[in-house]
Amino acid sequence: MVSVQIAPDIGARIRDKVESGGYPDAEAVLREAMQLLEERDRKRAWLLEALAKGEEGEAVEFTPERAEQLFQSARRRAQAGERPSPDVLP
Repeated sequence: MVSVQIAPDIGARIRDKVESGGYPDAEAVLREAMQLLEERDRKRAWLLEALAKGEEGEAVEFTPERAEQLFQSARRRAQAGERPSPDVLP
């Protein structure tokens, strides 16, 4: 077990989450916060890797024709019932 001092404003936000019924206790709030931070770190690592690959010359020029190809491909996939990867959603 780790003991941590939390700033009053953060403690109040944690209490609000528990009191609103969204979480059973403060530990559940912190557990989800840590999961979200880890997910953000994984996405950041993926983006940095993709950027490095692009800088190595693996990039494709983005032209109006390429944009149209991507749009049409996305439309076909959506019509076929495919869902976008969570990695590309806002």
